[in-house]
Amino acid sequence: MVASALERLPAGFEVDVVVYDDGLADGSRDELARVVARAQTRSALHIVPGFSKLGEDLPERLHVTQATYSRLLLPELSPEIERAIYIDADMLVLDDIAELFAVELGDALFAAGRDVDTPTLGTGAPYSLDALRLSPDSPYHNAGILVFDAETWRTAGVGPATIKYVRTWTDEIVTPDQDGLNVVGVGRVLTLDRRFNFQVAGESNGAAKAARTRATIRYLPRVAVVHFTGPKPWLNIWFGSGIWGWTAARWWGVALGSRLLSAGFRARVLRLGGDVVVREVTSRLR
Repeated sequence: MVASALERLPAGFEVDVVVYDDGLADGSRDELARVVARAQTRSALHIVPGFSKLGEDLPERLHVTQATYSRLLLPELSPEIERAIYIDADMLVLDDIAELFAVELGDALFAAGRDVDTPTLGTGAPYSLDALRLSPDSPYHNAGILVFDAETWRTAGVGPATIKYVRTWTDEIVTPDQDGLNVVGVGRVLTLDRRFNFQVAGESNGAAKAARTRATIRYLPRVAVVHFTGPKPWLNIWFGSGIWGWTAARWWGVALGSRLLSAGFRARVLRLGGDVVVREVTSRLR
């Protein structure tokens, strides 16, 4: 993800890269340092202790670990940050996202993309609506990419309030920090264009799947950030037609071809994917 984002930012663009260490291997640290050093941007890498190092114990779910909560305390863990763009590790940047640093947030606490699978609080976090007197029609956003001003986030207490919500609804909660962010931010979230958080699983599902898939395939060239909300291409080495094949081929294309990644990293990726990946990527991206 880091390589794909830096590779598409303009030359000389000033942006720091902050990675939260919730168990990074030494090899990953070294690769991140090489990626940032090779980028055409003016960037510095900061690897800082993540949420799991704080001694907290919050609920975990299938894809939510203690490390996931690091994004909630980003302004506290990295107080020097002013405007932040948080991006999940299972995302792939396909276009320049510099404009997100200039998004006018107004009185919004943060900006995020609408969740495709659960677009409302009634579908995303229904269990707390009555108790908190919230409308089920309020929009529900996906927290894979967040844009926010650190001072606003700190002043509003977004991180602590979200953690309080998670603790209060531990038994009922589905997507812990994401549910909490949506409730804490209700009425004060700026919705990003769909192209900045293109959720692969959600875009591939639905009752009108065939018709929607055709329309979505036509939309694909506009996508700036892919979010692998379902199967991950590095764990599921197969290619099909349509949305999955298009997005998976682009992940492998970056992993095998980015000039920011070391030859050693690309060799490990090649061993993981094998000839089938090379063949599919070559045919789909030429």
